[in-house]
Amino acid sequence: MKRLIYLLVALLSFCYDSCSDQYENVDKYAGEVVYPAGFDTIFARIGYERVELDLMKIGRIPSSQLKLGKASKTIVEYDGVKQLEIDSVCSWVNITNLTESKLYRFKVYTEDEYGNPSVPQEIALIPFTELDRDLLGIASPKLTVSPTALVAEWPNGLNSVAMEYYGLSYSYTDKDGDPKSSTTTGTRFYCGNLEAGQKVTIDIGYKVLPIVDEVKILDTIIVPKAMEIEMPTASTPFSPTELVALRANGITTFTSEAVASVTKLTLPLHIGTLADLFYFSNLEELDLTGKDLPNVLPELTLSGSGYTYVIGGGSWQPYMRRIEYTEIFQINPAIAAQQTLLDLLESGMLKKVTYIKKSMSLDDLLEPYIASGVVELVDESWYPAEAPIDIQLLHPGNVQTSSFNVSVDYPAATGEVPNPGDITNPDKVYKVAPINRNATFSFTLPKEYMYDFERYRYMKFKVYISGGDEVKNGTYSAYRKIWPRIRYSFWGVDQGNNPYGSGDNWEWKPGGDRDQYQVPITNVSSAWTEITIDMKQVTDKIKAQDHSESYNPRSGHYHSRNICINLGAEQGPDPYNPDSPITYYFADIRLTKAP
Repeated sequence: MKRLIYLLVALLSFCYDSCSDQYENVDKYAGEVVYPAGFDTIFARIGYERVELDLMKIGRIPSSQLKLGKASKTIVEYDGVKQLEIDSVCSWVNITNLTESKLYRFKVYTEDEYGNPSVPQEIALIPFTELDRDLLGIASPKLTVSPTALVAEWPNGLNSVAMEYYGLSYSYTDKDGDPKSSTTTGTRFYCGNLEAGQKVTIDIGYKVLPIVDEVKILDTIIVPKAMEIEMPTASTPFSPTELVALRANGITTFTSEAVASVTKLTLPLHIGTLADLFYFSNLEELDLTGKDLPNVLPELTLSGSGYTYVIGGGSWQPYMRRIEYTEIFQINPAIAAQQTLLDLLESGMLKKVTYIKKSMSLDDLLEPYIASGVVELVDESWYPAEAPIDIQLLHPGNVQTSSFNVSVDYPAATGEVPNPGDITNPDKVYKVAPINRNATFSFTLPKEYMYDFERYRYMKFKVYISGGDEVKNGTYSAYRKIWPRIRYSFWGVDQGNNPYGSGDNWEWKPGGDRDQYQVPITNVSSAWTEITIDMKQVTDKIKAQDHSESYNPRSGHYHSRNICINLGAEQGPDPYNPDSPITYYFADIRLTKAP
């Protein structure tokens, strides 16, 4: 019995020793944490009072597609405190409300369902905050100010090394106490109906994308700034740009006070800028045709062969078109300050604008206002059936060469005009006497204009030749011929004033035949002869011309601005020395729509 008891005790002892040894491998790991899978990177992008942290090298993928072992949560700590807990594993996180301009140290890690954390990813950075926004420098605008309006503009833009500009909003209160506000994506704005001599405050919100250390932040922001401007008084003078045009409208004193009563302006086609409109606080109607303005055309001085003539300076005529092809000649650059006109239209200040389609490169600007009736396009009925060619455009050809020498008297003395009852305007007759063989006179437009031969296809006039038998059918019979020569320029005279070049490629002879236009023998010293020149031949030739010279206009552009009338078609005897004087009278010179 005792033996059985000893065996049992020995067995129990062995079992105890064996059971105690089986936990040796576990005991040595007691007290350690088992980490879930964590993120494999961290990098940041700064926004406005926020940051975005990317946590996976593979990029941003939805949480539903992201598996990191037993990890089930995303935890963000900064300032030593758990700030954000997301019940999914994220490839990136957006951390907001970072309002302090300081260095934030971020730790981002995962947790499993038991709260066991992964090894954290860490990064330190400073967000862009309100303080940084308020310190952002904005360039001051260029201000154009009248007593009742102002324009703020940034000619060089608002982009800088510190920001990209995307637009602005602005607001102010006008002199009637009405709040005004607007937005623009441009770099210019207009404020109207302001109180003369008073201070105006304009609140501006600039929409920009800040740049920090040459890197754009994530967010565009609004940078608020206030601008205070002391408005000038109504008696403050302004300097008009288009002085001649304003004087043609009867304006002689250039202050806001003096022009306050002006409600309508007419401007000629050749103006270079619309900037003067800014100073007319009560302008309601604008006529951009130039019609009926006196003494408004540019003057052009032509000098050569010892002669000098000044043409232009009078009134615009319906057959005159503005030259627009600035990419070649820069004769009429694009009209400046077009935005000034747009300001007046957008503000509702202008009630009517009269415009000739395709006359001043303003078609796109004005098009949105046609349907409402604010912009009125003139139609064909606005143009008269015919228009006289005025003395303001005439000059003798001796300015070109002595062989073109001719004398022109205007108007011819009333008692000297032959058969005055056969012409419409006997008090407006040109008396022309050849001095040399190729006697020529010309009607030349200022360089800003060209003849509109598409609308006014025909040139008409009456001519009376006073001469003896040698003109009727003798040595000087060639002088019954009238040879029209339509040109871009007047050959080599003052090439700076004739920017279209020279040479035969610049000349079109209607009909092409020097014998086409003649005074019948029976009419010499007897009757007036009416001549009709069809300019379609001219425009067709211009269209077909292969313009290859460096100064030539592009094919299809019409630049005829010089109508030369040659007496004798350069076929008379040389030297010119008739037995008795040959005298021409020209009357009723005009351009017409119909033959």
